[in-house]
Amino acid sequence: TDRVAIIQESDLPEVLDDDTSEENLHRLQKMWDAEKARAAKAKEYHLTHNPQKRLPKSASPSLHRALARDYMSTLWFIQPAIFLASAAKLVQALALGYLL
Repeated sequence: TDRVAIIQESDLPEVLDDDTSEENLHRLQKMWDAEKARAAKAKEYHLTHNPQKRLPKSASPSLHRALARDYMSTLWFIQPAIFLASAAKLVQALALGYLL
């Protein structure tokens, strides 16, 4: 008879503090607050310098901008390595094509 072991919650490893939903919520809230502050500053600048003109899009907060800024700030160091790896694969394929 084959016995199937049922996984219990106690069998799972503990989640790292940086990976908890609470920590991610605080990080996202901090990013959003910074984006709202940036947008308010841009709106204030626009209203003091160009009060008759229409507000630009940069004067309103954008979740997309906040997430993109976080992505670029946390992964900036790996981007050149990824680019070099892609370029190396392209050069390798071209060189192999010329050899054949």
